[in-house]
Amino acid sequence: PLHRTVFTSRGAGIRHFELLKYQQPARDGGGPVVLIDRTEAEAPALATPLLELGFGDLGSAGFRMVSSSPREVIFERTQSGVRLRKTFVFEEDSYRFRLRLEIANESGGAAVAPGFGVLLPVRAHPGPDFRDLTVSVLSHGSVERELLAGFGQPGFFSREPTLEHRFQ
Repeated sequence: PLHRTVFTSRGAGIRHFELLKYQQPARDGGGPVVLIDRTEAEAPALATPLLELGFGDLGSAGFRMVSSSPREVIFERTQSGVRLRKTFVFEEDSYRFRLRLEIANESGGAAVAPGFGVLLPVRAHPGPDFRDLTVSVLSHGSVERELLAGFGQPGFFSREPTLEHRFQ
C-alpha cells in the first residue's frame, strides 16, 4: 500500500493518514510523511458537521462502520428518520481518494437539502520539500486546488494567518 489510513467512527472521519513511500527529511526526524494526525480530543479530518440538519454537530457524532475493505470504507448514521452515509473510495496504486456523502430523508417529513462543509485540518510543513503540496476538491463538476504552503501563513492584506479556505 502507498498510505496508511486510520478511521474513526466519531464523525466518520480520518484520524491518521501517512504516505508510506515518502520520508520526512532527516533534519525533521525522518519517518513517513504524516499529512493528518488528529488526537481523540480533536475533530477528525473530513468531518461533516451538517449543522443545517438541526441534529447538532454531526462532525463529532457516532457513526456505525457498515463495511471496510482496502479500497472502500462506509459509515452510516440514522437520526430522526434521516440516514447519512459517508463512503471513502481509494484508488488503486494512487494517493487519491473520494468522499461521497449521501443524505436520505426516510422520515416522510420535509425535504432535506443542506449546504455543507467538510473539515480538513492541515498541518503545514516548513521548507521546500512540501511547497507544491495541494488540496484538490471536486465540487459541482469543477476541480479546485489550493497550495497548502499558504495555510497558517499571514495573508497578503492581513497579518492574520490563513486558517480556512472555502471551496465553491
